[in-house]
Amino acid sequence: MTSLTLKRYILKHSLIDNYKRDYRLSLTLPKYLNDTLIGLILSDGGLQRSSETSNVRLSVIMSIINCSYFFHLYNLFEPYIDNDLNILDIKVPNKQGIHINYSTVRFKTISMPQLLYYYNIFYKKNNKKNKWEKIVPIELKQCFNPISLAH
Repeated sequence: MTSLTLKRYILKHSLIDNYKRDYRLSLTLPKYLNDTLIGLILSDGGLQRSSETSNVRLSVIMSIINCSYFFHLYNLFEPYIDNDLNILDIKVPNKQGIHINYSTVRFKTISMPQLLYYYNIFYKKNNKKNKWEKIVPIELKQCFNPISLAH
């Protein structure tokens, strides 16, 4: 990340609530979010990066059936979220051609430099397909714990 990118990130967050600013300007995630994020990336969470020089954001999409767990995650990551929750209704045809409705809920964090570390260990570029793919990293054994397992 360039110093210009970091300066823009800091200036952008100087106008938000104090508690959010304190979280966002910290160099690392709090320990409880670190543990949660590792488990979440291994399950329903994904990291997104729009370009090789941009910051990274967390995206979580779940069925509405899991809304209590989803709201727990939303509350944990709330200092890093600027948008409201999204509820998406999806129609999918089954084998008989009958459309079945599914409801999902989604949130995305802001793009932030604190997530770049996780992106670099959990995503590797597949040069044949020319895209980034999620992997289970070797480094995981050093940072995996019961909290990560729970998520």
